[in-house]
Amino acid sequence: MLTNYQDVTGYIHDYWGKVAFAPGKKPLNAGLRNKVMQIGYVPLPNAALAPNGLYFAGTQFYWDTYFTLLGLVSDGYSAVARGMVDNLCYLYDKFGLVPARNSTTSRGRTQPPYLTRMAWEVYEHEGADDAWLATVMQVAQKEYETVWCGKRRYLPELGLSCYNPQHGSRFLSVYESGWDRSTRFAFDPQTLVPVDLNAQLYVYEEDILNWVTLVEPVRRQLWQERLDKRRSLITQYFWDEQTGFFYDYDFKAGQRRPFKTLAGFYPLWAGAATPEQAKRCVAQLPYFEQGSGLASTEAVDWHGKQWDYPNGWAPLQYIVISGLRRYGYNQEAVRLTAKWLGLNQEIFTQTGALWEKYDVVKGGVGLSGRYPTQAGFSWTCGVFMRLLSDLEEL
Repeated sequence: MLTNYQDVTGYIHDYWGKVAFAPGKKPLNAGLRNKVMQIGYVPLPNAALAPNGLYFAGTQFYWDTYFTLLGLVSDGYSAVARGMVDNLCYLYDKFGLVPARNSTTSRGRTQPPYLTRMAWEVYEHEGADDAWLATVMQVAQKEYETVWCGKRRYLPELGLSCYNPQHGSRFLSVYESGWDRSTRFAFDPQTLVPVDLNAQLYVYEEDILNWVTLVEPVRRQLWQERLDKRRSLITQYFWDEQTGFFYDYDFKAGQRRPFKTLAGFYPLWAGAATPEQAKRCVAQLPYFEQGSGLASTEAVDWHGKQWDYPNGWAPLQYIVISGLRRYGYNQEAVRLTAKWLGLNQEIFTQTGALWEKYDVVKGGVGLSGRYPTQAGFSWTCGVFMRLLSDLEEL
């Protein structure tokens, strides 16, 4: 029998309304930190949800939108989700990429790409018609070709992509990855080829393949070839046969970086791993699994890097759990889902809120990094609702 999470789901229903902001207007200031966030503010054409109503009020982030959207469509808010996807397409048309957030200060800097997944989520939850899907997929295809396979972020000698913002620097490359910050990027982040990014682009290729199969079958072979090629490259550059796990690759050093992170489970989420690779990745769970969920990395000393152990983040819980389910590891998926939902509920009981991240080792609010850990949080709410929905299906 499922645990009763009615108190948390009630909080989430109320939360959606509290962090929503209207189109076309700069929101009222919510404190000094938010005032800094609103420098260069770009109004959006559709209502959207911010991560929270404090530091991030009035802000729509790129990759946050995907994990927030997972909950919105599961919760019956497909129209809101559609508007947020339209906002991202608007930003692409304005800047030539989807910026990290709706601000000119993010000009030239994007975030992990999920636009095709968002389009299919809205479409499959009956939030849009064929014409809308076509519009968004065309934008996503342009993003794929001009941003991720363009000169700045594409490594032709490898056939893979990396993070490399227009105003490049070590820190901005890390910020573009979303993992700001982590021991994962302790070496030069500008020579790192991320396993998760290339798994995400594998998903783009599969999503576009499925779309062109419906509307323009003559182009199917092109996308099938791209998909097959990337699957091969993911194994060639990121898979380590000796340890049985996927790692980031350093193109300057010509070798994998032997640091275990949950990014190594992205090929399972994407479906790019073989069954044997998936089995061996599952054997790596003890490096990450704690009493209250999955830590983002293997154990390391705490140096204030918020994407490191002992912190666990909702998006990564979802990615790993989804990957496990995809390859039939339902027992592990249910166990990890129960841990994460239980942690969310326990800390909600103590604090009256969900949180941006959690300490999965001690079972508490996540340790602060670049800024104080934020209450809310839209992607935590979104993942909670989706994992709960998925759990009910098992």
